[in-house]
Amino acid sequence: MVTIFHREKGGWTAMIEIIQEADLFEGVSKRVLTEIANEGEEVTFEEGATIFTEGEISGHIYELVEGSVDIIVLKKKIVHLTVSQSGQIFGWSALVQPFIHTATAKCTAPTRAIRISRDSMERVMEAYPHEGLSILKNLGRLSHTFFQFSEIVGYPLRFFTFSKKIIVE
Repeated sequence: MVTIFHREKGGWTAMIEIIQEADLFEGVSKRVLTEIANEGEEVTFEEGATIFTEGEISGHIYELVEGSVDIIVLKKKIVHLTVSQSGQIFGWSALVQPFIHTATAKCTAPTRAIRISRDSMERVMEAYPHEGLSILKNLGRLSHTFFQFSEIVGYPLRFFTFSKKIIVE
């Protein structure tokens, strides 16, 4: 079950503070962070909830506020990448064509996240191209980690953020 919270007066400041924690938004101005915050919504998920499933069309990126989410790739090997630190981004497939999830995201604890639609991100990046370029460069830098990881496990993982817990079965 997903619960969506609407911001009350003053909630944008808290949303901006949460969003600016993400490496994806490193170097992005307060003005653009405000635009992104205006488009984001806080969502909660119960333990065991599936946020998205591998193969589905990806329409949102998520930034973890609190909780824990396993990113599970079910191909040649089962690979679990755990998102458990506030500020981590997951669901990056929403920003990369063909916009299809390459993994399943499942909550391993009650979870709160900021959800931002692909359409909103594209609008902001088109309105502020210099900042949009910074976001894309950050995405490239962060995804490089996954390409290195994929060489270790022999599977081409793409566009997820992970913490210290990595399990390959």
